[in-house]
Amino acid sequence: MITVDVVDRTAIWATGGGFQGAVGGAVVRSVDGGRSWRDVTPPGGAIEEFRDVEAIDRDHALVLALNNQATGEPVRIYRTADGGASWQQVFRAADPEAFFSCMAFFDHRRGLAVGDATGTKFPLLETVDGGRSWHPAPAGGMPDTLPGTGALATGTCLVTEGRHDA
Repeated sequence: MITVDVVDRTAIWATGGGFQGAVGGAVVRSVDGGRSWRDVTPPGGAIEEFRDVEAIDRDHALVLALNNQATGEPVRIYRTADGGASWQQVFRAADPEAFFSCMAFFDHRRGLAVGDATGTKFPLLETVDGGRSWHPAPAGGMPDTLPGTGALATGTCLVTEGRHDA
């Protein structure tokens, strides 16, 4: 599974790996319109399943790492502010069984992440500081889900439009 986020004519971020049982993933970045790519995978990424990348600009991006059954690691979100030279883990699910599928941003500060339904609601995280921190978003007004409902972890299951619509 590959997800791509195009910032502008020159800056492109992409991530993928771990599709249909394959182990390993990578995060790559181009600053020349895709003519060349640099591997900027977070440390330990070779055993991760990255399913989404959200680029804020050519230097700032976030990647979503799925649960890792081999290591017991829960879902995590990593953030870089230097083009992938270094990464900071900015979210780690408390529940190792939690499954987050994708992220989307309204602007350079405000974003959401959504996961597969637990109980009758989709878990929803929000950030208001460019992904530096994530907190549960209010679920009021969200309709109940059907049993077993989930989102396909392709990085495209959540879309934002304008300042408030997701």
